[in-house]
Amino acid sequence: MADVYFNNPQRRTQLIGANTTVIVAGRRTGKTDSIASPFVLRNMQRMSGSTGGIVVPTFKHGLTNTIPGLLAAWKRWGFLNGVHYVVGRKPPKGFQTAIIEPTDYEHVISFYNGSRAIIISQDRPGSSNSLTLSWLLIDEAKFIDYERLKDETLPANGGIKSYFGKHSFNHSILILSDMPQTKKGSWFLHYEDKMDKELIATIEATVCEIWKVKQRIKNDRAAGKTPPEYLRKHLRHLDKQLNQMRSVAVYYKEYSSIENLQLLGETYIKQMKRDLTPLTFQTSILCQRIGIAKDGFYSSMREAHYYDASNFEYLDAMWADLAATGELLTLPTTVQQDSDVVPDMPLYIGMDYNANINWIVAGQPVGKRLNVVKSFYTKFERKIPALIADFCAYYETHQNKTVVFYYDTTALGSNYAVNEQDFRWVVVLLQIS
Repeated sequence: MADVYFNNPQRRTQLIGANTTVIVAGRRTGKTDSIASPFVLRNMQRMSGSTGGIVVPTFKHGLTNTIPGLLAAWKRWGFLNGVHYVVGRKPPKGFQTAIIEPTDYEHVISFYNGSRAIIISQDRPGSSNSLTLSWLLIDEAKFIDYERLKDETLPANGGIKSYFGKHSFNHSILILSDMPQTKKGSWFLHYEDKMDKELIATIEATVCEIWKVKQRIKNDRAAGKTPPEYLRKHLRHLDKQLNQMRSVAVYYKEYSSIENLQLLGETYIKQMKRDLTPLTFQTSILCQRIGIAKDGFYSSMREAHYYDASNFEYLDAMWADLAATGELLTLPTTVQQDSDVVPDMPLYIGMDYNANINWIVAGQPVGKRLNVVKSFYTKFERKIPALIADFCAYYETHQNKTVVFYYDTTALGSNYAVNEQDFRWVVVLLQIS
């Protein structure tokens, strides 16, 4: 296998190996690829027959982000779907059994050594009911409902001490996210106060000392010498100490995307600064803590205004494709993945017109409630015609072809985003065509 590159956040997280690890990092720092993937692989490899949980805010997120990232990294490291593990189906003959087998395998990754990883999505009620887990990966933590996590999932992470009590990573938790923008989404930031910095520093020093001792032993053997017995005893003593410290350690760290500059390049950072809003850039790229401004335009937005609406029948069919073929298909951008759209009702849209960015927000009234079912946007060289094309492609299978278009004076007499026609007629004509 070729050499594997890990950036500083990835290496540091793996070497410290704390029982509870919280990494808050900007986009493209490789959180799923080279922090989550080694964590899950280590636990499943070294705790044969164990069961762990991969917690995601929605099944759609797990299907499109978390699971593909894990499988892609494992494939690079030589672990193949259908050979070393299977997804979404009963393990084949030759695979070892788990200590506690799941009741069904629909949302389970099964390793050859009997280890299992169960996908726990918070938009599917009861995903973690009656589970006995030995580890947890919590992805996109800023979107996780902490009350549900605390009541339903964390108590399941009790593991089986009689089997895995010797491992420092038994009952381990890895929490990953970029910087949250809401109070509710900030539930994991308090782990910073739980971290014993002196303990983490001692772990780092012990890891360094172990490396030095191993190098001395390696050099002796290369020179044809027998390493002194006291070195081997010292190494065993250090390993034991390190395991004990890791088993009680809490490690919290924040990283900006710039930490991965060697791979991302300066152009990516500059592009993100240009394309993203200042708030999103500061939180998602620079990983800075910023609360909602009291006088901000969206200061009244609260978590109660958001909801999830995944079409599980459609998403399960995509998951079944992974189980059958071993390759996860890219989810088509279609209304079929949404469960909150009423097929025989019109779509109601509003738009924003700008030289650099254009928006469509689509909704449907249900009684006294307005469900905002989708938003679309284009930037820079992609103008309103491209935006309308995206909208029409997404809703191509929608039964009711009526679109109610709300506009104000900004759609009249203006043409800087298209041509000599004003925005109103451009939108109307494009949708008709």
